[in-house]
Amino acid sequence: MDTVSFVSPARVRTLLVPIGSLEREQFQRYVRDIEVSSEVRLVDVTRTRTRTFNPQGFPDGRVLYDFTTSLDSQETLFLQDFEPYRKTFVVIGLASSLEEPQEALESLKRLYKSSVVHCIVVFDKKPEFEHESVIFNATNTETVICDITRLFLDGLTGYLVSFQHITLRSPGTLGGNERAKTPVVKSKRISSGSSIGFSLSSDPANSKISIKSSNERRQARIKGRQQKILGNLLLIAGKYSDALKEFQEALILLKSGYDYLWIASTLEGIAVSIVMLCYLDLPYQLGPALNSALHSSAQPLHTLSSPSSTPNSSPRSSMAIGSLDLERFTTTELIYQILCKMIYYFESSQSDPEDYVPDLVYCESILRFLKLMTVVNFAGGLNTLCLHHMIKGRPLSIHSDIPYTYDKMDMVRISNKVMSVQFKSMDILSQTRIFGSLSALYGDMGLPRKRNFMLRTLFVCLIPQLKAQPGSSTDYDLTDIFNVLMSVYGVDRQSEANIESAHAPRWIQIVKSTLKLCSAISAELSDVESVIKFKSLMLTRFADSLTDNEQAKLLADIERLSKEHDIQVYYPDPFVLRSINLVKLSNPPMKQKTAVKENSTDPVLYNPYLQTAIIDKSYVVQGEFTEFLVEIQNPFAFAISINEIKIPGLEIFKNHFTIQPKTIGKINVLTKPLTPGKLVIDSAEIRISEFSIQRFKICKAEKAANPPKLKHQETTNKDILNTFYKNMVSNNVDGRAETSQIELHVITAQPNLQLTSHIEPLMLLEGGKQIVEVKLKNHSDISVNILKFSIWDSTINPLSKLLESRDKLATDLYEYEYFLYKRSVNIISKIDEIQPNEEVPLLLEVVGKRGAVKVKLALEYGHSDDSGLQFTRCLDIPVPITVQQSTDLADCDVIPLSESIGSSEVPIWQYVNEKGGAVSDYVLFFVDIRNVSNKPINIDVQYKDYKVSDNIVPMDTKRLTIPMKRIDIDYENLKPIPLKHSRFTRSRISKNEEQFQKESFWYREELLRDLKGTWSIGEITGDIEFRGIRLTQKMLTVMRVEKVNVSIDIEGEVARTGRFRHLTPGEFFTVNVTIENKTERALKGTLRNIPTTSTYGSIEKKILYNGILQMPLDEDIAPGTSVTHSMGAVLLESGEYEWGAVFDELGNELQHVSRIPLYIKAT
Repeated sequence: MDTVSFVSPARVRTLLVPIGSLEREQFQRYVRDIEVSSEVRLVDVTRTRTRTFNPQGFPDGRVLYDFTTSLDSQETLFLQDFEPYRKTFVVIGLASSLEEPQEALESLKRLYKSSVVHCIVVFDKKPEFEHESVIFNATNTETVICDITRLFLDGLTGYLVSFQHITLRSPGTLGGNERAKTPVVKSKRISSGSSIGFSLSSDPANSKISIKSSNERRQARIKGRQQKILGNLLLIAGKYSDALKEFQEALILLKSGYDYLWIASTLEGIAVSIVMLCYLDLPYQLGPALNSALHSSAQPLHTLSSPSSTPNSSPRSSMAIGSLDLERFTTTELIYQILCKMIYYFESSQSDPEDYVPDLVYCESILRFLKLMTVVNFAGGLNTLCLHHMIKGRPLSIHSDIPYTYDKMDMVRISNKVMSVQFKSMDILSQTRIFGSLSALYGDMGLPRKRNFMLRTLFVCLIPQLKAQPGSSTDYDLTDIFNVLMSVYGVDRQSEANIESAHAPRWIQIVKSTLKLCSAISAELSDVESVIKFKSLMLTRFADSLTDNEQAKLLADIERLSKEHDIQVYYPDPFVLRSINLVKLSNPPMKQKTAVKENSTDPVLYNPYLQTAIIDKSYVVQGEFTEFLVEIQNPFAFAISINEIKIPGLEIFKNHFTIQPKTIGKINVLTKPLTPGKLVIDSAEIRISEFSIQRFKICKAEKAANPPKLKHQETTNKDILNTFYKNMVSNNVDGRAETSQIELHVITAQPNLQLTSHIEPLMLLEGGKQIVEVKLKNHSDISVNILKFSIWDSTINPLSKLLESRDKLATDLYEYEYFLYKRSVNIISKIDEIQPNEEVPLLLEVVGKRGAVKVKLALEYGHSDDSGLQFTRCLDIPVPITVQQSTDLADCDVIPLSESIGSSEVPIWQYVNEKGGAVSDYVLFFVDIRNVSNKPINIDVQYKDYKVSDNIVPMDTKRLTIPMKRIDIDYENLKPIPLKHSRFTRSRISKNEEQFQKESFWYREELLRDLKGTWSIGEITGDIEFRGIRLTQKMLTVMRVEKVNVSIDIEGEVARTGRFRHLTPGEFFTVNVTIENKTERALKGTLRNIPTTSTYGSIEKKILYNGILQMPLDEDIAPGTSVTHSMGAVLLESGEYEWGAVFDELGNELQHVSRIPLYIKAT
């Protein structure tokens, strides 16, 4: 029971105990089910056998239960007749099933004789047994508690009868704690032994001196005390109106008997009754006796400081005649005045040798008063929120913008009265509750220094009490005390399990002294386990505030105690494991999307854009060595030893490491996967130094924190030490740290292929070739039936980088791709499978590739079975090579042929004449080849079936002449330049430039398709690279076959010598210009004749022509047809003339020039 709760005098203390073989978890579940029905309405309770506590007399009432699983404190038994609410009235046995209910009920009554009601609640089906105290099939706990309430109300009648024939004595006469408090208020009693007494009445209606005999005064005390006890019982029975009435009648008798102690207790009962009636929203009636008590000659302790008037927060009192002074008070003011007068009467009783207030009653009454004021201040008045918090325990929101009802300094002055009590005669648990509650109240009031003082006082009181009773100290269960002590300053915050708790404000120095003191107390009690837990808690949560020596001493003490008493201890840092990472494997397996096949369609073996394998580092092989990098942190000032590491699913080979103080150590752990399948690693079992082996989760980083701004709410019911140790054992860090995991896929055993011979360093000329041999051996029991070769050389990376550029022309990109895909190694041997432990040779043809300084052959191998899963590995075969230039393409050119030479001695003309056709259908291709090697070189160049050979000395250049027929390509409908991977380029060129790029590309491809060349130096041979040829617009014009052909000739028979036609001056002749359309479109445009002369002077004075030189065509030239235009002319002077023609198409910018002009010589 929370004895400092203001409504605790209105609660029924009820003990819950297990019956039969009930497991702990099941019992706790039943307890939670029962606790839900802690408030019972009297209207739901059936009629009792007696009238006094009949629920029908006050159906609006409530019976409030305080369920507990611990017995009454033996130190407070003497107070139960003075304050009945301290007694355990009801004992409920909880069982899942019961075979002998009668025997169990009798056993319960024998064990708990002092209780009023004994009953058993069975949650199983009902056997053949009926008894009102045994409830079976308890599925509805609300109905069960209502039935128990009826038994309780019936039992109260008998309990009340026991008080009628006895004289109620004060606790001081029953052997209670000694009076140690100095009287504060002088007694108004003249003589306790005289037969006549004098009493000053403060009742305005009766303001005269009344003289009573000592016998009458004694009888008034006896009757008043009995009525006060009746009021207490009616209060816990929920009949608050009747309780208020009985308290007021008792107040008249007790005041007439000068029974100050019982008057004070009665006043508290009146205040509690008023609060409970406010909770029910019912009016209350106060008589003149209360008015008389509040208008005593003694002044109240202090007055309210600007009390808040809340007319709607609770009902107003309805006053009788002669009590009009109380009407000026609101309910909060009235309760304040009543409780202030309660303290006054408690202090007045201190002068009585027998009827004095016990220290515990005095302190707890003041604390309840302070608790009420604190809750009212936080709630903004005695409103519904305040009442539900006090009675139902609902959370209370603090309204900082509402002014306090009660003044803080008044509360401090009241609280100071607690410190006037001498606590040395009080039991330890009571001291702890008082000081803990007082410190919590100071914390709520925002007085941290007073809160610290209360704790320090408590610490000072504990040790002497324990040392004074060394023989009986083990009888104390200090778990509650420790929980109170630690929760006050936030030690109950689970900083290892919650990020908000880790960043909450801490009282470092006081927490250190508190934990040290708790550890010392546990040592006095020989509670070694608690000592170890306290020391571990200090290292875990407050290591940053400990010195290096303090940390080392705590570690030494923990290790010493664990060895001496054979107790398992756990390492105090739950975040020790920071990461587990798989070290990059030297040759990791790769999972294939599809079956690996030899790529026969790709022009090269290596394709950097075509990846058939998914490289996944999380694949490891069963039975093969796998290395992990484990990060271990050591935040402490002492070194730690990692004696053992266990990771599920892995066999560990290396297990002993040392981590230096205040560092994060990285250790390499060698393992072997045991079984194939999916392996998730989120933790590891680690044995550190002398601590027990523990499971630690991988703590990647600390979570982001949003520390709460609300004050810490102390909780005294937490088992802080065991919760802490449970967090350590289970490594409960999810709320504090971001945990991580790694996922591995352990695959079955794979083949292991190794290189048993190496290639010696090679030196090749560009285009040269050399065959080499290497040997491969399978060092496993698994055959290799997946083999795929890939080639890498040093030109791939720069070429790939050039391909990423967006400002390159398509022709350049094509060249980059060509050389990117050009092989530097050719595979000669064909290997389909390598058997286990078999060695096979591999023949390679190494090619001298320009720019290659490093060449590597990557062999991707694996084993394919019927499961469908295929994994491969890669074996790198380095090819050490040095490539030097052999030949260089210096220049090239193309010129047309316009005359035929009949000589058969020149191979070129012989070739042209043999092929037949017009000479103008051929061109001469010149290529300049330079020998850049240091030796003479023989070259052989062939274009189709024409061959030419020559010898070039070092550093010399030779021009080779090759006749070739003009290339006939539809240059007007050229396809785009083919790229293996289309790219977006920013290069912006005109249409003419784009047309030129297409023509130069396709004409060069046609040329290179038939142009081949080789070189030889002795027995060493190689290929000549002609891709350096670049064609200009002039070359293209010469090489191509025009789609629109313009030809010129003289009509009739004219003598001819070579290219010249012979005419005489003054001779008329006709020039025919023929336009032949080989395109697929109709042509229209303008024909321009252009005659020129080799002599000086204007052409108009040397030639006359019939018509105009420039004229549009009358009709379109249809596709596949030709048009001839004739013009008459006469030469006026002797000389050499040249007649050309140009046809300009209409509608575009195309211009067609006669390829062979007409040459005329006039003599």
